[in-house]
Amino acid sequence: MRLLPWLLLVGCAQEGGHYFEVPAEGAELGHRGLIPVIVHLESPELNDVRLAVNGRGLDELLPITRRRISFMGEGHDWIATVDLGHLKTGTYTLRARVGGTVSTVEVVVPERNRIDLELVDEASNPVAGRVFVFRDGEPMDLSSGFGIDHNQRDIDVSAVDCLEGECVVFLEPGDYELLGWRGLRGGLTRVPLTVDADQTVQLAVPIEVPTPGELASDLHIHTGRSGDSWVPLWLRYESLASAGLDRFVLTDHHNPAKPSELFAGTGIAEDFGVLGVERDLRVGIDGESRAGGHMNVFPLASGVSDLIPPVQTEPPATTLAAYREAPIAEEVPVVLMLNHPRGIHFRPEREPQPQWQLFNRMGFDHTVPFGSGVNAWMGVPTEDEKPPGIDFDAVEVVNRFSIQLYEEVRADWFELLNRGVFMVGTGNSDSHGLSVEMAGMTATLVRTEDEAIAPWTEALREGRARVTSGVFVDLTLEGATAGDIRVGGDAEATVRVQAPSWVPSERVAVIQDGVEVWSAVLTETDRDANGVLDRTFTVPLTIAADGWVIAEAGFAVGEIPEDLGVYGQIAPGYVPVGFTNPVRLDVEGLGWDPAN
Repeated sequence: MRLLPWLLLVGCAQEGGHYFEVPAEGAELGHRGLIPVIVHLESPELNDVRLAVNGRGLDELLPITRRRISFMGEGHDWIATVDLGHLKTGTYTLRARVGGTVSTVEVVVPERNRIDLELVDEASNPVAGRVFVFRDGEPMDLSSGFGIDHNQRDIDVSAVDCLEGECVVFLEPGDYELLGWRGLRGGLTRVPLTVDADQTVQLAVPIEVPTPGELASDLHIHTGRSGDSWVPLWLRYESLASAGLDRFVLTDHHNPAKPSELFAGTGIAEDFGVLGVERDLRVGIDGESRAGGHMNVFPLASGVSDLIPPVQTEPPATTLAAYREAPIAEEVPVVLMLNHPRGIHFRPEREPQPQWQLFNRMGFDHTVPFGSGVNAWMGVPTEDEKPPGIDFDAVEVVNRFSIQLYEEVRADWFELLNRGVFMVGTGNSDSHGLSVEMAGMTATLVRTEDEAIAPWTEALREGRARVTSGVFVDLTLEGATAGDIRVGGDAEATVRVQAPSWVPSERVAVIQDGVEVWSAVLTETDRDANGVLDRTFTVPLTIAADGWVIAEAGFAVGEIPEDLGVYGQIAPGYVPVGFTNPVRLDVEGLGWDPAN
């Protein structure tokens, strides 16, 4: 990705009630040539924004106009990206014009050396990926310390992303270390660099954990079209294309757009992006409308925006039924995924926030039956259907980097499975920014022989998926795998755990009906000469009643390691975790019924 410099933006009041948010006066261009520009508009109709530098017009990359989220003020924002990487050292005047109103600002291009980066695979073929820049053993801030994220939910950007194996970074003379990265399945290649002139550097990065037959998917991605995100479309596409993903679901708030059309001109593959939307679950509490939770709905058919049920203050059961009935699906019924049901962790150095948390807002007591007491809103399951208030196909067990909330939602998920409610466990970035919510840093691997969107959706709905933020674990129960219902009693489980050389993992475990029944400690002796972890275990299981079993790897529940090495440097706040979806256990072949 050609990373923007993230210059500080300031507002200048202008006639007509709109103003331009442009780089701060005298700001230095960052270490990449792309600049985001935001123009705050009083009216969405007044959005013909023209940019120029020293009087010469600039091509804006994928500009959008969106309504600013209410708590950030009123009006609309025009957001785009422009490339100033061609400018020589000097001071330039950047001009923004809307109608007859003009705003200008001085931008300084400092003297730096141009470093052309080439990212290749083991066979020297160009590949997409990311290059982190380190100096004195620490990630370097390539954004010059400024940002456009008015929510303050992102952090310094320390990498440049390469499309088709090529990207550029501008560096002052000195000693650096470059780290080539191709996503969670790839290695991490280190190359020392002394900058004293323009030069070209090649980094060969292998895939260390191949996953044939699986699509690495991020099911929760936002762009600047969501009012609480400020990422321009061009930069969002590059962040996705370089993240090692096979598929993403675009889930802007209440504002669905087909990815192949939204990112037109980038070279995006038709099936790389899936059309979805993140919708509010608003509920009535004490006579007031309250934020209940969020859910993702996908895949949507094109042109169905007017058919998506409106956000209303209704019991969750009413809202979910409305989405099941709406004619909005693309080939297969939509997936309804419950997002972050125990809250949102916006920054790793802060505590999780009680926002859009359905289980906390409505209540979910593991000791109370469905339809009773605090769980009354869920309703009572019928023989073939889930409780109507939680009629979700999937639940986001991992949201962003939060290991704390993972442990809470994990317990909820286990309880639902123990009660016979099957929801697919997923893990996603929920990315609104570029660094603290790294697209693809948490991913759901969907197992499917057919990569088209319809069979991929069905495989996900069936639970043929596993989750990873760097460590990969798989479980087979005498031929049955995640998503299967295995008939019979006692069996041997085969557990395989893998991790790239840069991802630490201390243990692997088997969990049966919510209880850890086996575990093993992982050490450096389990890794090969290149540091890649690949270990297989055979685990005997006693199966006396209907239930379920998963495998999990990473670190012990409740343990947040202080030092994760280079993993923690390139992904601050993240902790490696991996788990499978359950193999359901039907002892007598009469149907899966763990509740009885």
